[in-house]
Amino acid sequence: MPNIDNANQFLVLEGNTAGSNGDVRVLGSNTILVMPIGNTANALSGFIELTNGVVQNYGGCNANSTGTTVTLGYPYVVNVFSVGVDSNTVASTVAATSANTTKIVITSNTTANVFCFWQTWGI
Repeated sequence: MPNIDNANQFLVLEGNTAGSNGDVRVLGSNTILVMPIGNTANALSGFIELTNGVVQNYGGCNANSTGTTVTLGYPYVVNVFSVGVDSNTVASTVAATSANTTKIVITSNTTANVFCFWQTWGI
């Protein structure tokens, strides 16, 4: 890890790792997020605030056909402008069915829980 002489040139990173598999590293002016794959026991969730005001929230959750509401760790002041959802479960389709400044709703095409990774971007 390099010496950090000027903290103003780095991003504000927040989040928690519920296991030892998640990691956040700041190397120079680059930020690397290592997001573990698996289930909710080792899902990394949190947010990144860029110096220009853009914020990324990210995490993991279980979702099914009735929908799961995820409350964002860092609410947006203006609006969310991008939402991405993916699953590592074969033969399942997941999607964000609604999003606003404080939460997103994720649904799956199955009645059983499917683990999903999600991310949102906004201001």
